[in-house]
Amino acid sequence: MKVGGNRSVMCLMATIHCLTATIRSERQRLKRTGAKRARVTTPASIYPGALVLLGAGFFLLLQTGGVTAQSLKSIRAQQAEESALNSEVAYTNSVCGTSISASIDWSSAGSWPADESLAAACDGALGAVEAVCRASGGKARAARLTRFVCKGDGSGADLSGGELRYGASPGGNGFSETKTLLDSAL
Repeated sequence: MKVGGNRSVMCLMATIHCLTATIRSERQRLKRTGAKRARVTTPASIYPGALVLLGAGFFLLLQTGGVTAQSLKSIRAQQAEESALNSEVAYTNSVCGTSISASIDWSSAGSWPADESLAAACDGALGAVEAVCRASGGKARAARLTRFVCKGDGSGADLSGGELRYGASPGGNGFSETKTLLDSAL
């Protein structure tokens, strides 16, 4: 579970703090009075609005994007995509004699179709790197690349410093666009 949305989290934490303080003071009151039989002290009986506030706080977190939970299926799919990308980059590194690291920018892939491979869509961009390496003097040019980021936002190829970012589109390849960029920038 990923937690964000600082204001929402703070409101929820304040509600929980108030609830625990109320329970603590009720327990202390019972000790002071020496009551042998205490009334049931559930959060709802001590502070009737507590559960409502907790629920509202959690709902607010969900609405603001503060809390997201991934299903096991989506986690496994992401791991498979990352493994596929790492295999593709390993091949690129073997062709180029480089040690380019790779990652997938999952924040940009929110609307990526579940039945299409994001790593496969970024493979064309890696193929362009391999083509540069195979050209005369290309390995020296490609040695400037240190990182590859596969994105799912359709933004295309971008090179900044040693980082090549490719924003894939479903069904796209990216080879020619990335090759043109690399030929002009490296």
